[in-house]
Amino acid sequence: MIQNMTRNGHWKAGTGLVTIVAMAMILCGCPLVSEHPLSDPATASVDAALIGAWRSQDPESGEWRQLTFQPFDGHGLVASTPADKADAEDSFHVFTTEMEGERFLNIRELDTGMSGWYLLRYVIDGQKLVMTLVDDGLFKERTFKGSAELYEFVRQNISDPRLYASKPGEENQDMIWERI
Repeated sequence: MIQNMTRNGHWKAGTGLVTIVAMAMILCGCPLVSEHPLSDPATASVDAALIGAWRSQDPESGEWRQLTFQPFDGHGLVASTPADKADAEDSFHVFTTEMEGERFLNIRELDTGMSGWYLLRYVIDGQKLVMTLVDDGLFKERTFKGSAELYEFVRQNISDPRLYASKPGEENQDMIWERI
């Protein structure tokens, strides 16, 4: 979503959704890019625990990267991270969907013309945010008429490890952030 991920779930320098999608493809298959989010953004409620700044350190360079969530439109958030260009930010429209005791982020880049939604399961444990990309391996050539149909498919498969990893037995790649 925001930066390049190493095998141990930490981030390398670099920004942008396209960069993370490319890295995720190398590490753990192909993240799902959906025409529809999991639910209607207009009915979402903001998870206040996400609001604020988070950071992750690249274990190789020691560089810290930052991710900030801010309220947006009463139903969602804007996530931002410094871009590669000086004085620029990459920004994302983010909103949450709760399902079967799990929480998911629906993410789409702002101002880039990209129309697809990326889905991440997330857990906040104290001062730690762990995000896991939803992989496309379980979806095959499946198409969905809308968010309700996508939601039901994910709900039915929420415990299937293939929802988060391309191949059986493959580990998912957690993205770990700590609150600043």
